[in-house]
Amino acid sequence: MYRLAYIGATAANSGVVKTKVIDLQSEFGKLCVLANETMMTLQDSCQQTLKLLDAAYAYLIQGRDRVAIAKLAHCAEQALRMSAASEKLSDQFLDLQSKSAEAKSEAAMAHASEEEKRRQALQDIQKLKGELEGCRVTIEDLAQQLEKNNAAQAKAEKELSADKKRGFALSIISLVSGVAAAGLQTYAQARNPLSVLVAQKQTGTLDNAELNQITEKWQAAEKQRTVISNTLKDLTRQLSSAKETIALSEKEIKELQAQPEAATKEKDKDAAKPLGKDKLIADKQATIQAQTEIVSRLETEIQDLKKQSDSASITCSALSDSARKLAEGTDNMAKQSFSAAEQSQSTLEKLMDTERAVNQQRNDLQMKKGGLVGQLAATELVGNNAEVAVKALQVAMFAISQVIVALNDAALFWRQIATACESLGINSLDKQVIDLESLSKDERIEEYKSQIFMLSYLEHICSWAALYEISRQYTVSVEQSRTLNNQHIRNSIDDPAEAAKLVSQLAKSINQKISKQAAQGLDALTV
Repeated sequence: MYRLAYIGATAANSGVVKTKVIDLQSEFGKLCVLANETMMTLQDSCQQTLKLLDAAYAYLIQGRDRVAIAKLAHCAEQALRMSAASEKLSDQFLDLQSKSAEAKSEAAMAHASEEEKRRQALQDIQKLKGELEGCRVTIEDLAQQLEKNNAAQAKAEKELSADKKRGFALSIISLVSGVAAAGLQTYAQARNPLSVLVAQKQTGTLDNAELNQITEKWQAAEKQRTVISNTLKDLTRQLSSAKETIALSEKEIKELQAQPEAATKEKDKDAAKPLGKDKLIADKQATIQAQTEIVSRLETEIQDLKKQSDSASITCSALSDSARKLAEGTDNMAKQSFSAAEQSQSTLEKLMDTERAVNQQRNDLQMKKGGLVGQLAATELVGNNAEVAVKALQVAMFAISQVIVALNDAALFWRQIATACESLGINSLDKQVIDLESLSKDERIEEYKSQIFMLSYLEHICSWAALYEISRQYTVSVEQSRTLNNQHIRNSIDDPAEAAKLVSQLAKSINQKISKQAAQGLDALTV
């Protein structure tokens, strides 16, 4: 039973109770040795007393009362010494019983503590499971929120890209239209990027038909302006050349008119056919006339081209107005697009902030969830350990309770032995012999041989014989218990897991033994 209590305390990891029980177990072993020695002493005393009683009776019937009284007095002394020794053992068993009761009390306190741990662990487990479920639900909600947020973010990014592209295109259109409005020449130098934009269809919401129409007019005006400019340049060169020819011819005529005839001939003497002064002047005049006609024609053409140029200027002015209006319109549209882009950017930034916040919250929850999982595992371990400890301590308390009962029985047994020995010492036969000293020797011998005295003497002998038989059987039982107890001390279990496996098995075995002994006791009482 002490071993069972010790194993239960080990399984419960209750160090205080385990230490107390192993001390009690060791003390119990020592007390068993002492009880065995006492019983062996009682057994020897009984043997000696029975011999003394046998010898004393022989002396009594021989009339040698003094010798018999001395031997009977020794028997009384033996009985009183054994009574004192038995009384002391009874007290020691009661003291061990008291210490066992203290161990049981400590086991009960440990049981209450473990039960509280188990109850608290169960509450903590339920709480942690609730928090874990809350984390799981919240993480799922956050995942759905992130999914919606990502869809909104993708939409915002798409709108932002479209707004920026549209605003950029409209800004270029506005800029080019403004340049075109400043003048056809400046617009021509810009290499007409507006027509390129139209061809690439990057004007966004702008009416392409309107832009195409304006661009075509710009292109026609540019082409007409180029043709007129080139033609005017060519005609101007021709006009200048004709006027130079006329001026040179008139100069030469004046020079020829101022020269004498001989000089003219001298000058022309190297020619194939010498020309006369009049002939030269006539040729120059013919040249002047021809060039004059050319000049007249060129001036007429130049005048016509200037009229066309004026018409082109009017067209360019009208186109400039259209371009200016177009520039203003596209500029407003560009501003609206950029404003929409700013709103889309703001929306996107808010969505990104929301995404970061949700991700941070989800990460925090994931970390919290991991911590809760660890706490739950640790708490479940505590709960399981407490569950084992509660059951083990219940077995330990049961075992100690049985030990207390057994120690009480042992104390009662030794009290009964002490009482029996004391009774044999107090009611010794030497007193009866002394009471017969007044009789004569023959009368005393006759009395000693009487049936009453012999029956009394026989009962006294039987009492000592009964004590001898009890002591003989007890020494055998105590020796077995002491050996078993020492084996238990040597085979103590310090591993809680191993003790937990063994405690229920051992408790069941001891319960079966107790039940069997109880049944045998009831059968004996019935018989």
